[in-house]
Amino acid sequence: MTAIVTLPDSQRYARSVQASKRVHWEVEADVIRGRRFDTAHKFLPDGLVLADAFTTLSPVEKRFVSQIQGRTYANVFGLVERFINAKVLELSHEHWFGDQNALEALVGFSEQELKHQALFRRIDAMIGDVLPDGYRSRSTPMPSPTPCSARAYGRCWR
Repeated sequence: MTAIVTLPDSQRYARSVQASKRVHWEVEADVIRGRRFDTAHKFLPDGLVLADAFTTLSPVEKRFVSQIQGRTYANVFGLVERFINAKVLELSHEHWFGDQNALEALVGFSEQELKHQALFRRIDAMIGDVLPDGYRSRSTPMPSPTPCSARAYGRCWR
């Protein structure tokens, strides 16, 4: 029989902080590692793209759909990370002058969310560098994610 032990919140936060300090990663050194996207390959697995449902597309066109969706995923997840981080920082407010284990855990989580944002921005830029000019205008930057993520945050949690 397995016993379930419930720890007080402060101890749970402290364990979270200890675990997070054992894991360190950097976008370039640990994830990108000098690699580039290759347009000869799909950017997402078939199970996510569902391009087989497009019966009129050639294999090359289905691969291109995968590449477009790969960039779209990077943008969507980057937006989501923006408002998740805002919510985490908002939740940290109740611990500013209280449980420092909780505050440290939430601030550490926020730091990871910032790295996720940087990762998705980097992936977006890398995919943008290899897609054809007709897909991405080199002279027009992507719109700022701030208004979109701020609006989503306001609708979800306010």
